[in-house]
Amino acid sequence: AKKRCWLVDSKGLVVHSRLHELQHHKIPYAHEYPEEIKEFIEVVRKLKPTAIIGVSAQAGAFSQQVIELMAELNERPIIFPLSNPTSKAECTAEEAVKFTKGKVLFASGSPFPAMEYEGKRFVPGQGNNAYIFPGVGLGAVLGGLKHVTDGMLRIAAQAVADTVTPEDVAVECLYPPLTKIRSVSAKIALMVIEEAKKENLATKTVASIDDVIKNMYANPGSGMDFPISNIVRKADVGYGVLRNPVLNHGLSFSLEERKKLNIHGLLPPVVRSFQDEVKRIQAQLDRIQRPLDKYIFLMELQNRNETLFYRLVVDHVTDIMPLICMS
Repeated sequence: AKKRCWLVDSKGLVVHSRLHELQHHKIPYAHEYPEEIKEFIEVVRKLKPTAIIGVSAQAGAFSQQVIELMAELNERPIIFPLSNPTSKAECTAEEAVKFTKGKVLFASGSPFPAMEYEGKRFVPGQGNNAYIFPGVGLGAVLGGLKHVTDGMLRIAAQAVADTVTPEDVAVECLYPPLTKIRSVSAKIALMVIEEAKKENLATKTVASIDDVIKNMYANPGSGMDFPISNIVRKADVGYGVLRNPVLNHGLSFSLEERKKLNIHGLLPPVVRSFQDEVKRIQAQLDRIQRPLDKYIFLMELQNRNETLFYRLVVDHVTDIMPLICMS
């Protein structure tokens, strides 16, 4: 399969004759070829690819000429401009649809709006790791996995594909909508756990999708197998708890937990429910105007309180995922 994948960098086609100048991660794709080709459109013309995937962060790299050539070479050309943010995408969804006369199989790293072409509705799919990582992480936690393998990631990718409906296909959308991320994550988690069992890497069992969903909606401190005070190390008491983004629950620590964890007096003398904390953080985020400032706010939240961060993402996934993925 690797021999059928070709790489193009800023100097042109990556070939064996350029080994002396290549970075180590490009070497596996430096295939034998009788000439060095600098222009991307010439690469497409000579190699006749069925798919082009852009990760260059160079807007316009997939030019009209390149896209039209892909449509000449393929009945359904695959064009994936995956660079973020939208301003860095190699082409837009509208360009890909228009220049292929609606033949394209399209997905992008950044979100593009739905559009119509010659009376047909197109909804661009977002080929983003946001579909995979939450479900894999959930499966790893619920299944008590010893290790996450390549096989589990392949199973996760298949799970995403399985959630694409005929309605999605009808509007040429190759991915499920982000509004379904919770159900997609639940399916991925269950399939990852099943694969882990086959590989003897699961230490816990989850019987059904319903069990996965029940754990997804559990609040910190409720419905857990054990309280947080039972899993902290001796080093993670006092300030150690508050400095650990996995353990820190901010003002939603109960008074009893604060005493057990030796953080009583290190937090303001108020206890808020976890949902109130989510609402408070969401209100702060809503007051921020610029997307970049929103992104910085979210990354700072993740660095100090992962539980709150991921709950915010799950509850507002369609609004927050484009901000997280803008980097």
